Amino acid sequence: MMTIDLDTLRSEVRALDYVRGSPAEDTMWREDDEDARANLAIEGMALTPEDDALFDMMGAPQGL
Repeated sequence: MMTIDLDTLRSEVRALDYVRGSPAEDTMWREDDEDARANLAIEGMALTPEDDALFDMMGAPQGL
């Protein structure tokens, strides 16, 4: 598996022009993310620490 350059990816994500979701949407997305990660773990496909870092960065404003 290739290594992801998180610093480069982080700067590219910060440069994107997009509209953030509402607080209610943010809560829903976080719950859905937790469910998806739990399902992956149940299926024996738990995310690696690098995968976790990527998805945290992409999904949460504080991850930027």
